[in-house]
Amino acid sequence: MAADAIMAGGQKNSRCSSDAVGPLVMAVTPPILRVCGVTVRFGGIVALDAVDFDVPAASVFGMIGPNGAGKTTMFNCISRLYAYQSGDIIFEGASITATPTHRIAGLGLGRTFQNLAMFKTMSVRQNVMVGGHTRSRAGFLASALRLAGVAAEERRLRERADDVLDFLELGTVADRPVGDLPFATQKRVELARALACEPRLLMLDEPAAGLNHEELGALARLIRDIRDRLGVTVLLVEHHMGLVMDVSDRIVVLNFGRKIAEGAPQEIQRNATVIQAYLGTPARARAA
Repeated sequence: MAADAIMAGGQKNSRCSSDAVGPLVMAVTPPILRVCGVTVRFGGIVALDAVDFDVPAASVFGMIGPNGAGKTTMFNCISRLYAYQSGDIIFEGASITATPTHRIAGLGLGRTFQNLAMFKTMSVRQNVMVGGHTRSRAGFLASALRLAGVAAEERRLRERADDVLDFLELGTVADRPVGDLPFATQKRVELARALACEPRLLMLDEPAAGLNHEELGALARLIRDIRDRLGVTVLLVEHHMGLVMDVSDRIVVLNFGRKIAEGAPQEIQRNATVIQAYLGTPARARAA
């Protein structure tokens, strides 16, 4: 029932042009997100080097790589927290390169962060409602003056928040201050806040950090539910390889800012370049 309620509620790169993708492919399975030749430099350091990948709609797409590979930099580019020197990012067929950061959530992109950033003294419900405000139709002035329609808008946001809390099984702690809750529950509240903005693409930045084995199993089931029951595409950055391989439909691997592999989990597990990037030795040498 909660899932049904939730559902109701730089330079251009030639790879991103409509001519670069066959019309048949675009008509059948257009990706929800296209990253096209994105390059990021911090001074003399190349953090991302012409990275390309497509994220299929209604899938779980994993992004992995050793520390310093450029994963969080890529997330921040998609969120428009970072600018990129060249390339383009296409969301649902339109470039977001010139989109200001404060407009990204309204487009349908939600995300979590490695470090929790919530209002610890506010209740769980209030924190989740903050996420819903990105979809609010009432402006700042109307809300401040409590003009007509504001009360109805607040009711809608509260109902939306309660639907999300039910879906994530957080209803019993809805009125408790977030700061009083265990770490794993706080992580789930952060996820609820991201879902409250009604994203079509949900970006999860290391959601398994700090979780135990039992909590990891619950997280895996939850990620699948978000894809299967809500129809939301998930872009997952995670160091826990067991979780990534378990839930991902497809995976891209970065190393030193470059894409070194892309494919199904089984392909990635057998890829010699990926093994070398993680372990520092060629696969043949390990076998010997």
